[in-house]
Amino acid sequence: MVAHIVRTIGRLLAEMPTMQDYVNGALERIVVDYIAPWRNELSDFIADCCESWDGPKVAEIIELEVEATCNISASTERSSAPRSTMRGLPHASTDAGAFAQNRDRYPGQVR
Repeated sequence: MVAHIVRTIGRLLAEMPTMQDYVNGALERIVVDYIAPWRNELSDFIADCCESWDGPKVAEIIELEVEATCNISASTERSSAPRSTMRGLPHASTDAGAFAQNRDRYPGQVR
């Protein structure tokens, strides 16, 4: 029953641009209404995080991740180890919040 409802909604959205616009607008209003009251707290949090970064270490982490991504994309045989454990660094796309959860395990990295 639920699957049928979801498929019907998906089909209607695919077929009706006005419905797409309505849903997009509704979602945008929900997000803006929910986040707007927290704007100052979020910006303070981001600013505090950025201020505490060690620039050279952040650059090194980014370089290692880009290199790993390029090496994995170029190779036809992927490593059996999860990307999140390569070089002991958390991977943002597979370990959401890993830096925040494990910041003490990665001394000198982004805090």
